[in-house]
Amino acid sequence: MKRNATLSRGFALLLAMCLLMSSCVFPVMAGDGTVHIRSLEDWKQLAKDCTLDTWSQGVTVVLECDLVLTGSEIIPTFGGIFDGNGHSVTGLNLTAEGSHEGLFRYLQSGAVVKNLTVTGSVTPAGTCSAIGGIVGTNHGTVTQCTFRGTVESSAGVGGIAGVNEADGQILNCTVSGSIGGEHYTGGIAGENYGSIVLCENQSQVNTHETAVSPELDNVNWSRLNDMENMPVCTDSGGIAGYSKGIIQNCTNRGAVGYPHTGYNVGGIVGRQAGYVDGCTNTGTVQGRKEVGGIVGQMEPYTLLQFRQDSMNRLLTAMETLSSLMGTTLEHT
Repeated sequence: MKRNATLSRGFALLLAMCLLMSSCVFPVMAGDGTVHIRSLEDWKQLAKDCTLDTWSQGVTVVLECDLVLTGSEIIPTFGGIFDGNGHSVTGLNLTAEGSHEGLFRYLQSGAVVKNLTVTGSVTPAGTCSAIGGIVGTNHGTVTQCTFRGTVESSAGVGGIAGVNEADGQILNCTVSGSIGGEHYTGGIAGENYGSIVLCENQSQVNTHETAVSPELDNVNWSRLNDMENMPVCTDSGGIAGYSKGIIQNCTNRGAVGYPHTGYNVGGIVGRQAGYVDGCTNTGTVQGRKEVGGIVGQMEPYTLLQFRQDSMNRLLTAMETLSSLMGTTLEHT
């Protein structure tokens, strides 16, 4: 009996120690499946868990405190709901070569990141694309988020998202700082194929001259007529560098462009092939050719017609924002 009692007590002690260690290492998961991030260690474990693209699907993550990163602790892919809860993540510093970079590399379709402020620098080495302050490539919804800092790379560079895909929505977000790139550079998104609604850019977009190599080795011969082959900055905008989606009720207050340098430079969008409505620009816009206060260049084959599919996408974006904010949005 004594031996059994001793073994039982030993097992109980071992179990208690394991539970204590797990609570120190892993994010705290509530009974309803919500993950609570209360320390940098919790965040690092979340990043590790999210290397599997299905892990976060259906999961709600709540940030319970301000976090100070030590550099490059980023989330590889996310498919659930991330509620920043009004907190901030600072210290983001990404310099290693790689595309699709941001605090979240990929935001999956149906995923949400909300109520978060991110401060830092995303400046990967080499020739990279889809670089954003909060998300590299966005298929989900980013709402009521703020980025403050520097984002610089080659193509598809934005303060919130590098590339906002057709199913992506960026709603009620703000950017301040400096955004720079060679092609497709925007204060909110470098490339927009989805919806950007009620966003404001206060950052400086391509306001310093960017050295672009004119070497023939860098020419993509299979896409010889593309703007990316030009040895100058192309497609720079206060909200988006290039947009084939919807930009609605957005404001740009930052300067865009560099004197006598750059093609397709606009206060709202550099090159436009989608729909722009209700937007305001108060920033200075400069460039070499195709420069405009709202749009730098409108694609010649674009029809300025509010199609039904565009209307449906716009209404979906507005309804999403309304439900997330808990208010009813009035629009005409």
